[in-house]
Amino acid sequence: MNRERDLTIDLIKGMGIILMVVRHARAPYSDIILLFHMAIFFIASGYLYNGSKIKDLKSLKNFIIKKIKSLWVPQFVFSTIFVIFNNVFIRLNIYTDKPEFLLVDGPEVAYRRLAVHYDIIETIKQIVKAVFFQCTTQVGGAFWFFQTLFIVLIIYAIADLILSRLVNENTQRIIKGILGIILLLIGYYCCLKGLMLKGLSRVLSVYVLIYIGENLRNISRRITGIKSSLYKEILMVVLSAGMLLVAQSYGNIDLSSNSIENPIFFLTVSLLGWFLLYDISALLLRTKCMAVNAISYISVHSVSIIALHFLCFKLINVIVVFMTGQEKYMIASFPVLMYSGVWWLAYTVVGICIPLALNFVFWRGIKSLKDLIINGKGEFV
Repeated sequence: MNRERDLTIDLIKGMGIILMVVRHARAPYSDIILLFHMAIFFIASGYLYNGSKIKDLKSLKNFIIKKIKSLWVPQFVFSTIFVIFNNVFIRLNIYTDKPEFLLVDGPEVAYRRLAVHYDIIETIKQIVKAVFFQCTTQVGGAFWFFQTLFIVLIIYAIADLILSRLVNENTQRIIKGILGIILLLIGYYCCLKGLMLKGLSRVLSVYVLIYIGENLRNISRRITGIKSSLYKEILMVVLSAGMLLVAQSYGNIDLSSNSIENPIFFLTVSLLGWFLLYDISALLLRTKCMAVNAISYISVHSVSIIALHFLCFKLINVIVVFMTGQEKYMIASFPVLMYSGVWWLAYTVVGICIPLALNFVFWRGIKSLKDLIINGKGEFV
């Protein structure tokens, strides 16, 4: 892919991260975001997936190692940190063990739960669970995405390797498409039966999105060089947004719980969301505005936002509690405490900016430490 195409995908992923935080901040009308905002990440992953590099067991091993570094490691590190600080979170009211917390009126009371203190044995158990993507901390609630993407990409790559040795490229594409549909139907059956299967039901449902993304890339390569029209891009944005607005009245999608209205609806809104963000990206690239660099930066450093935005939301909860005189245990409200006015904007800004700042400070510190070691300064040599 050329640099412009890479930047387009960066913008799509960056906007997807922003939409994720906006949704979790409970912005008005954000239910429409829930229809597609996570699906576009799986489509984007399929778009960037390069099956031609996976031709033998060695290349498959390298692919898996790469995904371990980019998906498993962040999940494990952050989950471990959150588990170790569980009792501290309770003392700070980030979590709460106060039973009266459950009795306070308010929206989304179903998300409220009482925290339990971890002893050393329970801490070790939770860390071991994190090895297998099974550690479920509240502030790490978005880690289901790492698990799902990690497993589905590895399964997709293994299927790719097996099929490449058995059939030609065209037949391989057909089989992969049929397999994607079959797995989606099984995932939908799990949805109807309320089966999560330790998160594997989500993997079944999104496998087809990887396939769709891969084929969208192949299509885009064939039409490379054809100049896109400004009016076409605007029309696609308007049509996609309008159809998503209408679709909101006909069903709901929540991939975190593998909740799918039906397979056709799921695929339709996923593609509408993709085309919406794709053409918005094209319009942004035309303007060459500063927003392009900002959104791309968010995309590149998205792991810190995914991992830390729920925790950062608590800062706004603290401010609200002290401004309104509510009980301190209300800080533990999840995902947010305030659902009215423009508080969602404050949550969004904090949920994006603080993780990026912490990410910058951390890696700058790592770089400085490496420089000290390389230059033979300090006590590190």
